[in-house]
Amino acid sequence: MDRLVSCHHINPNSAIRLFCLPWAGGGTYYFRSWANHLPETEVNAIRLPGRENRFVEKNHTSHETLIKEIVDTIGESFKEKKFALFGHSFGGLMCYELAKALKKEYDIEPQHIFVSGASGPQSSSWRKIGTTISNYNDKELIDYLIQVGGTPKEIIENSEMLRLFLPSLKADYKVISKYSCEEAIVQPVLRCPISVIMGIDDERTNTDSWSDITSGPVTYTNFPGGHFYLFDPDNQKQLLNLIALNVKS
Repeated sequence: MDRLVSCHHINPNSAIRLFCLPWAGGGTYYFRSWANHLPETEVNAIRLPGRENRFVEKNHTSHETLIKEIVDTIGESFKEKKFALFGHSFGGLMCYELAKALKKEYDIEPQHIFVSGASGPQSSSWRKIGTTISNYNDKELIDYLIQVGGTPKEIIENSEMLRLFLPSLKADYKVISKYSCEEAIVQPVLRCPISVIMGIDDERTNTDSWSDITSGPVTYTNFPGGHFYLFDPDNQKQLLNLIALNVKS
């Protein structure tokens, strides 16, 4: 479990667990400080293979194997107490797939799902952007990272760190390039509330279809900034306030 989940502050007395799924190429570091702002919540960040202390492991090649690893490894822990899901971009899409798998396997749902900077699962933009970016050469990929933001300058300017970082990024976009929402969503798959969050200048994200997947309430919140709006300290503070408000037991 320690390989898959990073919990910087274990809180057995917490009323709820928040599981955070990263963006393409992302790890767990960004979420380390969240427990300081969510004292009643145990924050657990999902660490995918190919990064951090799982660097030597092969990256997932499909969203099915990614979700299967999470369910097989920590599926029982979702039954221990209430839980919520947060995911940004690729992580937001995986929140939907994880919630769907948990409902099928255990007949349980999150208390709340927070999808950030993520188009709805039925959006054709996932495969388009995944196909485009997964076929970039290294220079094109670095130029894209600079354009979209979110990657620390220390990585962009360090060839050795880029050598370690780019394979996982490419692998995640390869997964995205093959993604399709398996079923036509004739009726909602879930019942839980969903908060849809994005940067107001994020032109790559189409959030319209999130309301199709749940019969619960869907709310939309925009923050100043682009795709990685959540890296702004003021935005992050407001985002954590929004999460805290919605995960109260």
